[in-house]
Amino acid sequence: AGAITGGEVTVDKCDPADLDALTAKMRESGFKVTQEKDSVTVAVADEGSGLRAEDLEHVFDKFYHGQASPGAGLGLSICRAVVQAHDGRIWAENRPEKGAIFRFTLPLGEANGH
Repeated sequence: AGAITGGEVTVDKCDPADLDALTAKMRESGFKVTQEKDSVTVAVADEGSGLRAEDLEHVFDKFYHGQASPGAGLGLSICRAVVQAHDGRIWAENRPEKGAIFRFTLPLGEANGH
């Protein structure tokens, strides 16, 4: 496992192939990156119908299908596995105006002075 560096942000203990898979799953919508003292957060928002309340707690479960979701039900569970393998956190929530937002946070590496 190496380190992924973007500008001044370095995330240690990352497998570049894992992160490529993670970001590929989240790239279809535009994403926003924010850096805090000891972590970086990536947010991906859409303007779809949002998630049903009962889907929010299961959306990252393997083989889970929400309302009319295409695919095998593996994409978001893969994202969760990659994020957790890098000591991060991933979650989903509905946007107040319309759609859903998916976020994940990863700890920053020592190259950032930590």
